Amino acid sequence: MIDVTFVPLAKRQELKEGVCKRFRGNGLDLLLVQSQAELYIVDNLCPHDRASLAKGEVANGCIRCPKHRIVFDLVSGQAQGGEVTAGIPLLKRYSPVWLSDEVGIQLP
Repeated sequence: MIDVTFVPLAKRQELKEGVCKRFRGNGLDLLLVQSQAELYIVDNLCPHDRASLAKGEVANGCIRCPKHRIVFDLVSGQAQGGEVTAGIPLLKRYSPVWLSDEVGIQLP
């Protein structure tokens, strides 16, 4: 049996459309993002150039990297547009988990 740890990222009352909250800890650098009433947890670092996405623009289920303006779909992680899109790896995504009034991730 694998022990799993719940890592809280935000309380329900902190969430709203366009929220982009950074979490660093447990060896992770993540963003909790809400767009179109859905919650997403993604790596904070852009897979193109490792720039922080924390100040990226969130709209229509996507986040735009502030450095090269690459737009990533929050559902698929695919680069959708911007200065460069060819050959860019997927933006790593994690499944949000609710525990009472907190959302977070589960880590082994």
